[in-house]
Amino acid sequence: MSAIEYSPNAWRGRDMRHMFEFDDLPADEPEKYAGHAIVVIDEFDKILCHPDYSHDWQSTMLKIMEGTDIVLFNQDDLPKIINTSGMLFILIGAFPAMKEITKSLGFGAGQRKTTRQDYVTYGMMPELLGRVPVICEYKQVTADMLVDVLKNTNSIYKEWQLRFKKVGVDFKMTDAELREMAENALNEGIGARGLVTA
Repeated sequence: MSAIEYSPNAWRGRDMRHMFEFDDLPADEPEKYAGHAIVVIDEFDKILCHPDYSHDWQSTMLKIMEGTDIVLFNQDDLPKIINTSGMLFILIGAFPAMKEITKSLGFGAGQRKTTRQDYVTYGMMPELLGRVPVICEYKQVTADMLVDVLKNTNSIYKEWQLRFKKVGVDFKMTDAELREMAENALNEGIGARGLVTA
């Protein structure tokens, strides 16, 4: 789910408790299974870039990550209580401005390793950061990586091939053309999502 689609009390997007409306739970005791869910929240970095609502969003998320009861209503308007204390939360983001924070100054200047304090500087509440025991950083995507994505079975390129095949056209691109698509996507600065419009 995308962090920017939810807010406390639904004043922007949907209420944050709706993050826990799991559609694919077993019919018997869904609350038991939901209480051990893995909740992946994408675009977390975009929340930190908005000081007008970032603090409220993070404060609400902190309570949820510490463990609380979320009351949801099913189709029959019957209350359903889900406790979040057993859930695993994964916060994902590109953090594009982190490069400026971690830029080294002086002789041999370059990028230094990101520290926990850098996330606080970026706008993350120290209390919320304390609930994130592991921080993983991934390398910037390269053109070679994007070419591999295009050659993957589930890529937009393979989707185009299937669509053309349905109308009797054998659609193929050379490696050079795939690379050009990958480089165009890189220039857009939005990673693999840029392959759709490249």
